[in-house]
Amino acid sequence: MLPSGHLPALHIAPDEQCPNRHGTCRMDTTVKIKRARLGLLRTVLRQVHLWLGLSAGLFLALIGASGALLVFAEPLVKWQAPQLYHDPGPGEWRPVSEWIASAEKKYPELGPLKFVYGPGSIPMPTGAPIIFTIGKQNGHERHVLIPVDPVKGQALDKIYAEDTLAGLLVIFHKELLAEDVGILIVAIAGLVGLVSVLTGIYLWWPRPGRWPMAFRFRRGARGVALLYDLHSVPSAWLMLPLAVTLFSGLYLQKPGWIDPIVSLASEVREIQPTSSADGACANPTSIDDAVALAKKGREDQVLRLLWMPLSKSGAIKVELRKRDSNPRAEGTEVYVDRNCPRVLHVSAVESMTTGEYVRGWMWPLHANLLLGVPGQALLFLVGMLLPALFVTGLLYWLKTRR
Repeated sequence: MLPSGHLPALHIAPDEQCPNRHGTCRMDTTVKIKRARLGLLRTVLRQVHLWLGLSAGLFLALIGASGALLVFAEPLVKWQAPQLYHDPGPGEWRPVSEWIASAEKKYPELGPLKFVYGPGSIPMPTGAPIIFTIGKQNGHERHVLIPVDPVKGQALDKIYAEDTLAGLLVIFHKELLAEDVGILIVAIAGLVGLVSVLTGIYLWWPRPGRWPMAFRFRRGARGVALLYDLHSVPSAWLMLPLAVTLFSGLYLQKPGWIDPIVSLASEVREIQPTSSADGACANPTSIDDAVALAKKGREDQVLRLLWMPLSKSGAIKVELRKRDSNPRAEGTEVYVDRNCPRVLHVSAVESMTTGEYVRGWMWPLHANLLLGVPGQALLFLVGMLLPALFVTGLLYWLKTRR
């Protein structure tokens, strides 16, 4: 970009007019035009990359740093809130209705309770079943987790996620402690970050024969050259996990933004079954009825989550998973009529489309890149890379402006 702020124009000398009077272009003239166009494209993309980074870089730095620290969430939970990893010992689990009844009796100010999660299926690391709700304290929204002893059917404790380091990190990472506005900011920052990564890859892409140099720091680099290397070399090594992490995070944050794109390649169905009208059956469906109906023919599966409907026409959602499956991945969803004991719809894992399967594995992908402990180590580096990119990019821009 020129000092005036205008983009440079393509220039062809008079003796290099193309096409010439014969209607053709000289080879060297064609090459010069292509190079000029590529130069113009690089100039435009450099400005896009710069201003995207400057506009969303601070938010991405905060999101990345909190995500890096979330690698240590499990030991933090075990240290601060060991009840969330309560071991009930051997024995058959009591009905879910008893869990909820115990929690509502112990904490009547939180009722009615509508959300139950199996071990490990809630964003905050847990090893016990959790009853979850949103409460209010001093006018502020609070995320309440009630761990349950499933064998005794008893609620153990009431834990505010905001009062634990791990819970605070989870909430900050997802919404920057700003609730709905924060969720939108994080989603926009993720989208900007993804575009920034793609433009950065194009600008970084080395010429033939220079690939080895693109992955190492230049010897003796100083000033602007060193800042460039500090910005580009770590990014070159981590570009793939960074792109995957940004995409999976954006998909988790705003699936409605990504589903239409995924649907171009594979159908992603939105299921919203409707329950019967009140009084349609003599006996409305109880929580235990819904679980029993969901597990019919799936007795070997365990509860991943149970959501009671939030509206009169909504259905009870029971999600099951195999015992040895990843609790973060979506399982078989069974929708049960709230007013009549009957199944309305089943979305089995076996019948998922490719698009639905991909969406269902976004959380495990975002949690550790499906690589276990090595994936968590990579995510720590990726998370800390984002603030490093913001600082080096900002310093590089300030120095080159002088």
